[in-house]
Amino acid sequence: MGNYHEYLGLPSVICAGGSWLTDARLLESEDWEEVQRRAMTINHVPEN
Repeated sequence: MGNYHEYLGLPSVICAGGSWLTDARLLESEDWEEVQRRAMTINHVPEN
């Protein structure tokens, strides 16, 4: 989760998946607040 900025900063990368947002344990426990909190951490996409 912590290195997506670096990954998106690579000239050969145009997008990154977000499977860490919906960890199976979060879905099973219906922890929608944590899913939302994780989604809110994505607040900047670097320009290539």
